Amino acid sequence: MGLRNKLLHKFIAKNIHEIPQSGKFTEDNRNYYLSEKYLDSYKKKDLQEINELLDPRVISLLGYEKQSNVLS
Repeated sequence: MGLRNKLLHKFIAKNIHEIPQSGKFTEDNRNYYLSEKYLDSYKKKDLQEINELLDPRVISLLGYEKQSNVLS
């Protein structure tokens, strides 16, 4: 471990508990994403095309599941 990494490691280990949580992610934002309202910003045809092109293995690696009925 180089000098720079040693110094950063000490700083990070000492101050990790002081990282503030973002206050900008409100309950409204949470509901916007959970109810998938962000999808309204896109054309249905474009979303269907993207969905068809997605590789299920990549989606799985990211922790998601490809859903075929989302855009029906």
